[in-house]
Amino acid sequence: MSIQFPTPKICTPHVSPTRLLNRDLSKVKALLAELQIKITGPGFKPPFQIANSARRNSSLPTSRPVKHSMKLTIFNTFIAALIFSLSTVNAAEPFTKAETLELPTGFFVAHAQAAINAPFVALNDGGLDFWLFDARRQKFKHITKNVVGDWDHRLHHTQWSEGNLVLFRSWEGVIDIINPDDMSTKISFSADLKSAPLRMSQWISAYSMLVDGTDFYRDIEGKLTKPTKPNPHAHSVQTGLLIKENKHVITSGFHDESIKVWSLPEGEFLHSWDIGTWFSKRRITAIALSYGRLLVGTEAGHLEERSLATGEKLWSARPCRNQVNFHYSSQFPPSLSVNVNDGLFFSCGSRIGYIEPQKNEWLISDLNAVLNEVMTRGAEHKTSKLLFAIETISDTELAVFIFSDGTSVVINKKQNRVLQKLANVKPGTALVSYIAATKQLFLSDAKNLVHLYKLDNTVSD
Repeated sequence: MSIQFPTPKICTPHVSPTRLLNRDLSKVKALLAELQIKITGPGFKPPFQIANSARRNSSLPTSRPVKHSMKLTIFNTFIAALIFSLSTVNAAEPFTKAETLELPTGFFVAHAQAAINAPFVALNDGGLDFWLFDARRQKFKHITKNVVGDWDHRLHHTQWSEGNLVLFRSWEGVIDIINPDDMSTKISFSADLKSAPLRMSQWISAYSMLVDGTDFYRDIEGKLTKPTKPNPHAHSVQTGLLIKENKHVITSGFHDESIKVWSLPEGEFLHSWDIGTWFSKRRITAIALSYGRLLVGTEAGHLEERSLATGEKLWSARPCRNQVNFHYSSQFPPSLSVNVNDGLFFSCGSRIGYIEPQKNEWLISDLNAVLNEVMTRGAEHKTSKLLFAIETISDTELAVFIFSDGTSVVINKKQNRVLQKLANVKPGTALVSYIAATKQLFLSDAKNLVHLYKLDNTVSD
């Protein structure tokens, strides 16, 4: 059998060279894989095995027969190595640096959150100054700047909801819904938010209501109002808040070790499921939805899938003995649990993994090899290279890992390897956000410069 390598193609301006390389190398890998299958098939006998067979039929002393499962080990290893080498060649850097911009004078970024379905990134400096970045026009738009000491008119935080920007002015008692295109106010709601911690909260545009912890603020005659009596079903230290298909709210508690379910828009309490006893080893540290399946992480390193119908345990694993947290992207700040039609990352002590649902179980991939590779590249700073944040690139197998010393790298979460190093971000921050609407990566460095990277159009699942 001879291997025919494709004739080199001449790239026109309308054909991506990377796409041609991907196509041609994929043909070579397919041929090599076919050759490997034929060589290891049941009908193939290499010369040394035939000779050994003839010796067994003679009167001469025979050696132990060569097992079929072990034949041509060296050849198989060579083929596997060759295929891996071609995959490595095929893996071009997925991002190209497009622009470097200066931030507005006197402003530095502490938090960045891209809209899910719009070309905007909400920015703030940690609580005083708030800006909006328009990725299509590459312009910064000012939202507001809090006056030091003026607690009555402070903007507490922002949130994206269906392409609109929600402004929470908690002490003033106002929630503004902003159109990011022209910065106009679409609608405002007054609310008594002074008692609302807004630590676990979510605005639901479909019902013009706010879920804060386990309290439901409804629009009554133009004012958001919650029940006057304390909620008897509140958690003892709430650790999770999920909005499922605008039909249910799912919450979790640390000390009470329970999952609770509420109806939308009524806010009616439906279920409470205990996954442990008071102060046992099942204290819940995080919850997430992956393809609509509920995943629970505990303080002692347990990962469990729980039924959304009955709360019973459907699957469990214990990858480590430390607190579990889930990660996906900056679109899920600490005030909201991860809810995606995708796999997700988890951290557990010093271990980092990727978990995705299978038919009746979950597949866990260990990503510590990626961490070790980054450590090796910067061994002189090994003690400071702790994983700080993760930014998943939607509709791809890519993610950006951000380390505490500012190092940021692009990894392939399925192949468990580093593909590209990006500009360093400001140490101790997670200033990377992926703008899916424009396929751009927004990254702010320690010099307050914004680096925009463009995702190669050939990169996909």
